[in-house]
Amino acid sequence: MSAVLENKTRSRSISRRLVAVLTTAVVLVFLATMSALYIGAIREQETNLTRKVDEYTEYLAEALAVPLWNYDDRTTQAISQAFLQNELVEGVIVRNNSGVVVFSEVGQGQALLKRSGKIVYRGLQLGEVELTVTKRLASEAGHKLLTTFATIILVVCLSLSLLIYLLVRLFLRKPVDLLEQMIRPYAAGIYDQQMPTLPYREFQTFGRTLTRMGETIRSQMAELRTHRDKLEEIVRQRTADMTIAKEQAENANHAKSIFLANMSHELRTPLNAILGFTNIMLKDTRIPDNQKQNLHIISHSGEHLLILINDILDMAMIEAGRVQLKNAPFDLGAMVRDVTDMMRQRAEVKNLLLVIDQTSLFPRYIVGDEARLRQILTNLIGNAIKCTEQGGVTLRLGTKNNKTTHLLIEVEDSGIGITPEDQQRIFEPFVQLDTRFSKGTGLGLSITRQFVRLMGGSISLESVPGKGSLFRVDLPLSEAEESAILKPKQAEVGDVTGLEPGQPEYRILIVEDQRDNQLLLAQLLESVGFQVKIAENGAQGIQLFQSWHPHFIWMDQRMPVMDGMEATKRIRAQPEGTKVKIVAVTASAFTDQCSELLAVGMDDYVRKPFRSAEIYDCLTKHLGVKYTYESPPASLEQDEALTPEMLDRLPGELRRDLTEALESLEIERIESVIQQISLHDKVLENKLRQFTRYFDYHAILEILQQKQ
Repeated sequence: MSAVLENKTRSRSISRRLVAVLTTAVVLVFLATMSALYIGAIREQETNLTRKVDEYTEYLAEALAVPLWNYDDRTTQAISQAFLQNELVEGVIVRNNSGVVVFSEVGQGQALLKRSGKIVYRGLQLGEVELTVTKRLASEAGHKLLTTFATIILVVCLSLSLLIYLLVRLFLRKPVDLLEQMIRPYAAGIYDQQMPTLPYREFQTFGRTLTRMGETIRSQMAELRTHRDKLEEIVRQRTADMTIAKEQAENANHAKSIFLANMSHELRTPLNAILGFTNIMLKDTRIPDNQKQNLHIISHSGEHLLILINDILDMAMIEAGRVQLKNAPFDLGAMVRDVTDMMRQRAEVKNLLLVIDQTSLFPRYIVGDEARLRQILTNLIGNAIKCTEQGGVTLRLGTKNNKTTHLLIEVEDSGIGITPEDQQRIFEPFVQLDTRFSKGTGLGLSITRQFVRLMGGSISLESVPGKGSLFRVDLPLSEAEESAILKPKQAEVGDVTGLEPGQPEYRILIVEDQRDNQLLLAQLLESVGFQVKIAENGAQGIQLFQSWHPHFIWMDQRMPVMDGMEATKRIRAQPEGTKVKIVAVTASAFTDQCSELLAVGMDDYVRKPFRSAEIYDCLTKHLGVKYTYESPPASLEQDEALTPEMLDRLPGELRRDLTEALESLEIERIESVIQQISLHDKVLENKLRQFTRYFDYHAILEILQQKQ
């Protein structure tokens, strides 16, 4: 490294630069002087040549005056021919006063100079003479002059360069070399060497300054060593503290993840039993109507509790960094229409207008997380309607292009507005600014902002108290082709009542430690004809697998003695373990944990709280089970369409529950209300299910609106 720096220093030697600069300056001055002399000499040659041409022309005109007066053409031609013998003259043309050419010989050379003169004798103009002179001789003289000047310049430049180099070497390079010898120990960290005597006053001053600098440096180095020792001790202590803090933060984050997993399991597992058994009891025709009303209240409260749990767990998962986007192609236009149709019903109840302002360039098919984007729209529009008493809400949709394409969403209302102080905390968790509208957890806007950030976008707010608010969302946009959009499945059939004849006697093993969930799953399976056995933990599950050889295993994730993941790995390791289908029943809220379930050998997973249809559909997916149904499925193509009169037999409270469920876009809540409707009218239930299977909630809401 030092060799490279030394070579680099030599290549930038001050003596060489000084020689080059001085030589260049002197040469430029000399060149300017010589150029001026050369240009002056050339101009003088041209002036002399012009003067000679004028003299020759005047002389020739005087010589031809007498011959032309006497009309002596032979003499005229002889005089003209004599002039052509001059090496400067290239051509002569003589004309009489009538314009007749008496003599003409035109020059063929290059760089010619022409002059014309009148031939006058005794005051009378007898004709005109035109003389052409070459510049060749002047050019040759100029070239010789240029060569002479160039030779002089070259000799002078070389002499000056040598002279300047010797002078610089004598008066500069030697002192500089001595300075280099003085500075080199400093570069090596040696500050106490004896300084040599320098030849010139200027350099002697520099040497004395360098000596004082060495003394100062030695003093400061001693202080720096003291401070360095103290600083190193402080750094060691801070590093140890940071290591401890990092470990504590990692432990806290790990504990938080464990807490979330436990909370998800502990909350969803009993809720699964509550909702599951409630729905089973609602289908029991032996239960009195007054008890069914109580069951409706339990179901409705359970669904509301599930919504609150999901909001809190969503927020907790976002803070723990456990939320993952599920990007896929979807129909953005259909989703926006679905949300706005739902929200329009809620707006009309308050006599508000919901206006959609969509640009013509707005894309219909995009790639993204449809569920998260639906939740963003629902939260923003729902909050706008909730906080607006008169006027309306406007949803604007558009795009913008800079380096990439962006999706722009604006939700503007004419509501109560938000003060500047409250705007600073509107996106914080559990914040509800106006007690008149305080429903829910206060997490909607906070979750919305987190989802927007997770998608790589931004959300902003503009608001004037008393005039309304404007929420603006900017998201990166990736468009998709229509062919990539999955089409909706065909309408599903009604409630399962049993197994179709002619199928194997399927053996289903339930591995579950919670008694309530054991009974719920067993009742759902045994009621349609499956053979069922129950194990309370993974170890018992392995024993029953070895002795009973089930076709299918419902495996709980979290159990004492042995959890579901370990049990699955051990079952898969056995000779017959690859044939059985194993599906996890998990209350986990984390996508990555569900991926871990598949990684250990499980075929699928079902989340708690589950619906009976999910259980039956999963068995069909993995075993090919076929069922019989309580009533034949209704078809959208049947002659009898869904009409307002079909809702007459429903209680008013049940119609209100259906309206609120459809407006909330909560699938579980909608399913719960439709199950309640099945107790009153199975045909109506089947028709409603066909609309919900296609997510055509707007059609149902229109019919409900007609009954109001």
